[in-house]
Amino acid sequence: MATAPKNPPKKYTKNAPGEWSVTDRCIACIKCTLIVPTVFGLDHENGGYAYILRQPIDSEENDDCREAQRQCPLQAINYRKADKA
Repeated sequence: MATAPKNPPKKYTKNAPGEWSVTDRCIACIKCTLIVPTVFGLDHENGGYAYILRQPIDSEENDDCREAQRQCPLQAINYRKADKA
């Protein structure tokens, strides 16, 4: 018996525009906010889920975002390189 395909994760609309985003896979574990509190925030009005407050401004913050992505238990943090025009 075939199973229905799972819906792909959706980006939270509260994410700041850019290469990094948090999806609805987030379970509000707060790891990302502890690693990079300047980039990740918690939406206390929507279950405490994480979102991108602002995009990283330097390579150190970008590296920290990669560490947060690595530690995310449900892979809710996404990175998508911006297309160059």
